[in-house]
Amino acid sequence: NFFENQPVIAIVILSVAFFANAFSNLGWVVWSDVIPRNFLGTMGGFLNICGNLSGIVSPIVIGVILQRTQNFQYAMWYIAGVAGLGLLAYIFLVGKIEVILPGKKNADTVDKNAINPATANK
Repeated sequence: NFFENQPVIAIVILSVAFFANAFSNLGWVVWSDVIPRNFLGTMGGFLNICGNLSGIVSPIVIGVILQRTQNFQYAMWYIAGVAGLGLLAYIFLVGKIEVILPGKKNADTVDKNAINPATANK
């Protein structure tokens, strides 16, 4: 175990991890607020795909790390690295958050499709 003799460090690390986990839910709130309503389902599906891919890839990578090194510490470094990359993405890639409005040319179509999806391709 990493910090069995230093419980304060373990508590701090767990506290930061739980805070980051709760903070990650803000992404769902932000995109559902800024995406045009006719793209909410598409964007929700895309984010679910991304989440599921990470849920598929991470156990495989961790399994390979454990199989080759017989040391769980490297797996923890992998998890910390992925979390760090996510943090850097939030800091440097996410710009000013603004509501995305459909152009005037498409506004009537967007409203019509939102009200009656059956007429979307007509």
